[in-house]
Amino acid sequence: MSAGLHPLAAAEEVGAIAGRWITFAGALHQKRAVIQIVRTGAIVTGRIVDFFPKPGEDSHPICLTCQGADQGLPILGLKILEMVEEAGGHSFRGTVFDPEEGRTYRCVATLQADGKQLHLRGYIGIELFGRSETWVRLE
Repeated sequence: MSAGLHPLAAAEEVGAIAGRWITFAGALHQKRAVIQIVRTGAIVTGRIVDFFPKPGEDSHPICLTCQGADQGLPILGLKILEMVEEAGGHSFRGTVFDPEEGRTYRCVATLQADGKQLHLRGYIGIELFGRSETWVRLE
């Protein structure tokens, strides 16, 4: 047997939610941020680790819409995602924070089987009245 990863271990890594994810904004699907997702057991958290400013926007913004201790902190490093695993490592439920709006939304996320896309649905109240986004794994 070779010294490399066991085939099952490699397959688990492909489907893992942990890693760096690119988010997109607007109808033009422009890169907006890179989120570093870390998983500790069934708990998943995500922080902004890179930011792609719009024309005329500060390249190192602070969170003016944040409340409490996060108000006025740099966007880089800001925790925006906190979820718990629901089923087999591919479904998660929790909250996502939108620093542009200053609002925290309930969130469901589904990791695609190939591990390359993460579909998120943020909502207030019921999922039907939410907004969906797809984050793409940064390779």
